[in-house]
Amino acid sequence: MNDIIAQGRFEEIDMSVKIIFEWEVRLEQQAIIMHITSKWKENNKKIRTKSFKVNKSKDYDRIAFSYITKNLQNFYEEES
Repeated sequence: MNDIIAQGRFEEIDMSVKIIFEWEVRLEQQAIIMHITSKWKENNKKIRTKSFKVNKSKDYDRIAFSYITKNLQNFYEEES
């Protein structure tokens, strides 16, 4: 069972490309996992989802933003 703990969303415009980042934190098998999905704003097509383990926090928004900015290039490459 996956219980959603928190979720949020960012919009980023980089080099005239609009990307939406949606994030969600879930409790999955005793671990807290953050999933961040990037989508092209124009057609809402999913580009990539990154998932990683996080500690319990009161500021998941900051964790997501920090991860996105450090790994921004990885979110531009479409999943095949």
